[in-house]
Amino acid sequence: KIKDLGKDDAGEYTLKTNTGTSSAKLGVEDRPVKIKSGLKDVKALDKDPEVVLEAEVSEADGEVTWLKDGKPIPKKLLDSGKVQIIADGKKRKLKIKDLDKDDAGEYTLKT
Repeated sequence: KIKDLGKDDAGEYTLKTNTGTSSAKLGVEDRPVKIKSGLKDVKALDKDPEVVLEAEVSEADGEVTWLKDGKPIPKKLLDSGKVQIIADGKKRKLKIKDLDKDDAGEYTLKT
């Protein structure tokens, strides 16, 4: 029995006895990440200091991707600090600072 199974437990396990051996391979996959609580529509005003979009996923270490109008959030917005992606336990947040009309659009959280 393997407790707290993780990816580092993957591999080949062998049982050896005086009369022979038996081996089996164990593969460990990521648990599927599901959205437990989805994004809600937000209305903001031009020049608002910030807005936060928030959702909850099923796994605290679950990987997600944020999209705006069907495309990944541009790296330059992340690098500048205008947009922040936050993982806080099972919560996933997208914070947009110093709002302007270019920030309007459809934002999607994809698992």
